[in-house]
Order: sequence, then structure tokens, then C-alpha cells
Amino acid sequence: RVGAKVEIAYSVPKTKRMCAGLQGKVIASTTQTMTVELSNNGLADASIDEITALLGEYFDGLYDGDLGKFGRVFHPDSRLYSTDGTSITDMSRAQYFELIGGRDSARSQGLKRHDRIVSIHKSGPDTAHAVVNCAIPPRYFTDYLTLMRTSEGWRIISKSYHTDVHE
Repeated sequence: RVGAKVEIAYSVPKTKRMCAGLQGKVIASTTQTMTVELSNNGLADASIDEITALLGEYFDGLYDGDLGKFGRVFHPDSRLYSTDGTSITDMSRAQYFELIGGRDSARSQGLKRHDRIVSIHKSGPDTAHAVVNCAIPPRYFTDYLTLMRTSEGWRIISKSYHTDVHE
């Protein structure tokens, strides 16, 4: 969010492009972390807030196992992909919803939330890419979400993800 101060735990040049139209200016630094204040260089873009809200609903749907929320964030033609390093798994939205609906939600298991937006990048007025982290311990996910704006608003059109297992 513009004006927010965030801590980055890796080295970046003194000015680093954070996402489309946003620049990070170093305001404090140590050898391990730096604090960056985000600005949009005078380019207002309300769609970043819209995308952030969509991602919040995505996180809530995942944590609660709520297919109604997923129905609002995933485009009807969306696809999901993962790989084990040998083969690629390709799922339709319906197959993914069946998977989500058939498992115990993180909430029902009393699990802690691990939601985090890593980045949002807009490549045009109606297309964006988001990288997010979430978990249903012991499985921790990195999701690469391609988003498109439709007449109904922003929707996830594809999801590629990686899963790590931590015991």
C-alpha cells in the first residue's frame, strides 16, 4: 500500500521497482534488512486496492474452505497448475473446488494463518500478476496468480503453485 513502510530481508539497490508504477526508496538499512517506504510517483491506481481485496477474499476462502468465496475470486474458465518436477498437473476450476470442498479447512483444524502478499505487478489496466504465500500446515504454498479485470471486476484466471512440506 502506498505510504506503507515495509521491511525487506534481502539486498536491493537503493531504488528498487516494487511493482508497476511503485518505487521503493530506502529510508533505513542494516546489513540484513532494510525498511522501504512505498510511493507511486504520483500515479494513483485504485485497482491495487481492488486486487488486494480480492486476494484477501482468496485467503479467507482458502482458510475457511469457503467455495462461495472461491466462486467470487476464480474466473469460471480458470485453470490451476502444479508440478512435481517430472509431470505437470492441470486442474479445472471444478476439479480444484472439489479438492477444496473435500478436505478439512485450516479453520476447522484450528491452524494458524500464514497469509502473505509477496508482490502485485500490473502489466496493463486489466491484467496483473500476484505472488502470495499461504499454508495449511504442514503444507506451505507459494501461489503465482494471474489476474484479469472483467465486467464483474478482478478475477483469478490461472494459478500455478509450489508446495513445501515442513513437519
